[in-house]
Amino acid sequence: SQNKKEISYTLLKAGIASIPILGGAASEILPLLLKSPIEKRKEFWMKEVGEKLKILEKSNTISLTELSKNDIFIDTIIRISTEALKTSEQEKLIYFKNALINTAILENLDISEVNIFTRFVTEFTIWHIQILNLFDNPTNWFSRNEVNFPKFSSAPLSKVLVIAFSELKDR
Repeated sequence: SQNKKEISYTLLKAGIASIPILGGAASEILPLLLKSPIEKRKEFWMKEVGEKLKILEKSNTISLTELSKNDIFIDTIIRISTEALKTSEQEKLIYFKNALINTAILENLDISEVNIFTRFVTEFTIWHIQILNLFDNPTNWFSRNEVNFPKFSSAPLSKVLVIAFSELKDR
């Protein structure tokens, strides 16, 4: 789907370039008017993360100068940013951004833990993540989401899951 958009964009640009006289100039203007979808995604990601890092620096929570010398943070930026650019799922982007920000804030962070978390967010679907959030603390989840908690104490997990996410009923 994303590849199709990129191919369409490239074909459109090439088609305009083939128009005699104005084609060459128009194909050079086109990128200014219609940014590549990947470039838009990259710009959005960098803006989101950059704004949060600036806020943290203003509150003296972090030092951007120090972070630029922190190999774990640099490794994390590269790894998480690469994965973040591969998705349009806003919920995953929030998890990726939070992981990156936590790497900036926390000292003595274990890069292995960051890599494991990043891999899970990359490989899991949104459903996986939502179900893990539910079963991490079901009582809290039901309260936060304003759903009535099941009244029976020995409900099978599948029943709790369907009560929380009715759209999964027959799936």
